[in-house]
Amino acid sequence: MRVIGMGDTVILLALDPSIVNTGYAILHPDGSVYASGGIRTRTQTKGLQERIHYLQSNLSVLIAPYRPQEIVIELPPSFSYGRSGGMNQASIQKLNLVTGAFIGMFAHLNGLHLVLPEQRKGKRGNRADRLMNPKATTNDEADAIELGRWWLRIGRQLMEKGARE
Repeated sequence: MRVIGMGDTVILLALDPSIVNTGYAILHPDGSVYASGGIRTRTQTKGLQERIHYLQSNLSVLIAPYRPQEIVIELPPSFSYGRSGGMNQASIQKLNLVTGAFIGMFAHLNGLHLVLPEQRKGKRGNRADRLMNPKATTNDEADAIELGRWWLRIGRQLMEKGARE
């Protein structure tokens, strides 16, 4: 399938990983959204490995027409490692495994960037993300869109500034 109107534009894929519902957004450099959504796994019927494979397979199919050259993935928040974040150890382990699986998918790209949530100063909550992105159907999708737009506006410049210092 050929996507019309993309030309030589560098396409960004933003991911908000989760073992239950991974949000994704495919963005143009100006912040407009080519495609976005959530990939939901069925928690009752699939084991952990099958769910991770399901997420990877579905993401591959969804992004294939866009061929993103730059990927930004939100890492699990560092506060979650100290039980105060509301996540138990099993949840943290699952989130780390799915995040690692996505990193593995794109490790060959020079344009792979990993972002901690606390790096996104002023990040709005999911309700505000959904209000800002009315077409988003889930909080995960809205967060992926907001992550991508943050990266395009601020994150890339912060990374480049840090590399020069």
